[in-house]
Amino acid sequence: MEDEARRDHLERLMTPRQVAQSLQVSVCTVGRWSRQGRLKFFRVGGRGDMRYRVEDVLRFIEDSTVQPRKRRATVATRSP
Repeated sequence: MEDEARRDHLERLMTPRQVAQSLQVSVCTVGRWSRQGRLKFFRVGGRGDMRYRVEDVLRFIEDSTVQPRKRRATVATRSP
């Protein structure tokens, strides 16, 4: 039972490349956001490879969604 839970958890991990493809950005951008603390990650293995939980990536998307700006009305004036 414990092995099944561990396997399920590991299946929900994403590599930087998978995150980049999902967000349609470069792997460098994912790394930069991670180092800036904007995108939560953790390191695995002896090399310290970066991995991302699906839940954290979805939260990042929700938190980063840009709301459309309201357009300000412009008033045209004539110069005499």
